[in-house]
Amino acid sequence: MNRDAINHSGFALIELLIAMVLGLLLMTGAIQVMLSSKQTFRANEDISRIQENGRFALDVLIRDVRMAGFRDPANGDIPAFFLTDACGTVDPCTNNGATVVSDRLAIQSDPDNDVDCVGAAIGATDLIVKVYSITTANGINSLSCRTWNVTTNAWVSASQALIDGVDNMQVLYGIKVGTDTSITQYVSSNRVADWTRVGAVRIGLLVSEGNATGQGESRQRDYVLLDSPTLSFTDNHTRRIYGTTVSINNAFNAG
Repeated sequence: MNRDAINHSGFALIELLIAMVLGLLLMTGAIQVMLSSKQTFRANEDISRIQENGRFALDVLIRDVRMAGFRDPANGDIPAFFLTDACGTVDPCTNNGATVVSDRLAIQSDPDNDVDCVGAAIGATDLIVKVYSITTANGINSLSCRTWNVTTNAWVSASQALIDGVDNMQVLYGIKVGTDTSITQYVSSNRVADWTRVGAVRIGLLVSEGNATGQGESRQRDYVLLDSPTLSFTDNHTRRIYGTTVSINNAFNAG
């Protein structure tokens, strides 16, 4: 047997070390790609959830704001679009939240499907108020609704969360001035002098993914939502602002 062939078979120590280093570099690169892909997936998942929450929340509010004041003529005159007086201690009325607190939107109508905002049955001619607000349970903020029955002077059912991830809601009311039917200004509920002049509603929502714990980088994030002061959050939740302006169908038939 050739001695030189025996001496040169296998790997030298330096070759093994180089191979190990290259292997570690390749593994490190693969792990980084995997982690990056996972972070991208989570970010995309959060954005999808936020978009879904924002779209559903606006759809619910738009539908009911458009129908504010709806009533079959056989059941009586067109009611006020929003409940703003005779609130009592239970207070089911529209309200402007203090500083950074969410607003409350109380939409009055006699729905033709005879159910309230959470599906509970009401009387065929009952006048109700769908009270939308932001509630918190288990660390998750949600757009919630509870219905006040004006006819029976009682709550129909308990408040129920409809869409998770809605952290704040701000509402402005479009005012018609004089005999002009166009909207000239939007003001908060505490600045509405004559509710019969309201013809539209501007809604702003601050929406997150709807989980108790977020998946983003933990840092302070600031948002400005319609007329509210700056909303600051220091956490790892991703948020987006959604907004729309809705005309009230009955506004231009109510004087």
